[in-house]
Amino acid sequence: MIAIYLALKPGHQIIDWREPGKHLEDYVSGSAVSRITGQSPQDITDPVFWKDLSCTLAVGLHNSILHWTPETVILGGSMMNQPGIDLREVDAWSGEIVGRLDH
Repeated sequence: MIAIYLALKPGHQIIDWREPGKHLEDYVSGSAVSRITGQSPQDITDPVFWKDLSCTLAVGLHNSILHWTPETVILGGSMMNQPGIDLREVDAWSGEIVGRLDH
């Protein structure tokens, strides 16, 4: 039953083994960003912050794609607005992740 529950919740995947109680959602969701920074995501203009979040999302997407091999991945929600997670950055990080695995 646990495996089925986790298989249906990609946002609950563990991204950092050193923090097993934290899931992908705990890093990249709007509510998580507000909790971590004390600011509304729309008020955060630091490009380094958004680049880091894009990397974290790329790791989560990479894991999900490896496990399920979907034909299409759809992302949405308030974090995809500007300012927000830049899908070009996610794509660049995804290429970096794959490049590291190919060596």
